[in-house]
Amino acid sequence: MDHVLDEEHITFLTAQETLISWAGLSLAERAKFFHRRFPNKWIKPRALLRLYGLHGIRKKRVRFTKAHKPDRIEEYEAWRLDAVYQLQGIFDAGIKVVFIDEVVFTSKTCQMQDYSNKHHNVHIEQTKLDCPYLSVIASISTDGNVELLQIQKGAVNDELFEEYIRKLEE
Repeated sequence: MDHVLDEEHITFLTAQETLISWAGLSLAERAKFFHRRFPNKWIKPRALLRLYGLHGIRKKRVRFTKAHKPDRIEEYEAWRLDAVYQLQGIFDAGIKVVFIDEVVFTSKTCQMQDYSNKHHNVHIEQTKLDCPYLSVIASISTDGNVELLQIQKGAVNDELFEEYIRKLEE
């Protein structure tokens, strides 16, 4: 087996399509899949890491996106435009509009990756992260006023949300 990589192999390993299809795999698993694709070549996980570094490929947080069915994209766009026109009609009529949203705070809400100097790691005491599970429902009107803010222990369910709307209507 040969450990020297040709341009074809380097291009394959650094291609965006390969990186996307191998997302979630360890370096060892990526090396194994590379060997399956090119049976006469082999790369060690550490060498793959070095190759990634040379080509500016870094380990980053994965961002999740919602996949839309291609046959429904036009339908979604029609719904969006309909909502925009209805909202514009409400604004034109001078009716007060209030936007409502909720946010949840847990111990997992903290930032999990951060920058630090070479040979130094960022440490946070775990006891500082142990906090109660809190939810916040907030509403703001188009004139910029906070209409109602409710902080609650635990998650917001249907009953609590309906109660919030009733308070907001008062």
